[in-house]
Amino acid sequence: MYFISEKNIVQNLESKNSINQDQNSPNEWDDVVKKAKEIWQRQTEKAPDYATDFYRAALSVSRDFDQRRQNLESSDSKMSQQEFEKWEDALSDELEFANDELEKTDNSLETFAESARAMIVTTDEHKTYKTIEAQAGNYYHDRMIALKNAIESSGDQSSKADLEYTKGFYFAVMDHLDYRYEEREKIISMGVDKFDKERTMAHNNVIKHLNGLNDLARKYHVRPFTVRNFCPSDARPKGKQTPAIADLMTYDRYSVQSYYVIAFSSEERKRQAIQERNNRYSGY
Repeated sequence: MYFISEKNIVQNLESKNSINQDQNSPNEWDDVVKKAKEIWQRQTEKAPDYATDFYRAALSVSRDFDQRRQNLESSDSKMSQQEFEKWEDALSDELEFANDELEKTDNSLETFAESARAMIVTTDEHKTYKTIEAQAGNYYHDRMIALKNAIESSGDQSSKADLEYTKGFYFAVMDHLDYRYEEREKIISMGVDKFDKERTMAHNNVIKHLNGLNDLARKYHVRPFTVRNFCPSDARPKGKQTPAIADLMTYDRYSVQSYYVIAFSSEERKRQAIQERNNRYSGY
């Protein structure tokens, strides 16, 4: 299902047509170029459908992974990092195949989301922890060490700035955690609308920072923190979001949240304990 080279075929044939027009019949070359263009056009038109098929395959990988994880947990076992990364690689393959197809399209967020929604496991905030992307949070600290080591040994002229960037994800997460566990009285005093706006900005900041870490990992040739980047909600104004974009943003928002809850589980538990204590004694 690889037809990316068709575009190059068209370009090459057009070039040959101009170079060899004295040696071949113009009609003959015109027919060949026309045929190649027709093939490329058909593949371009079908590309979103092919991409959707690959995203459906990605969903199957995610579901099989979750079943395997549950089976292990039911027998008091835990998936090894080696096995987990094989599941990541399987998911990554399907996503790359889908991306190859989408590169033949207008590559807009609308087109991407329409196909990518086929990979959505759930939009339930409390169930996205099941995804491969979220479970990668178990390896956040190991991957951060690997990234820092790669940056420090790279000799890259931007290594100092890149190292500084790696520090920011923790603080972005802590900021969003503060909003998630803010006291009701402070929310009311701030104003619900203003609070929601700032909380959303904090959440988007977490998403963007995780994307940035993934980009750095690829730059320095170490395993990314997650197999893909995520779509923040400010990529499109709410009034211009298609249903597919809205679904994808919801899935990504909660997947990233589940990821950092796993990566920083002690911080999450600490805030939960404080909230429960405050709720217990709020009436006194």
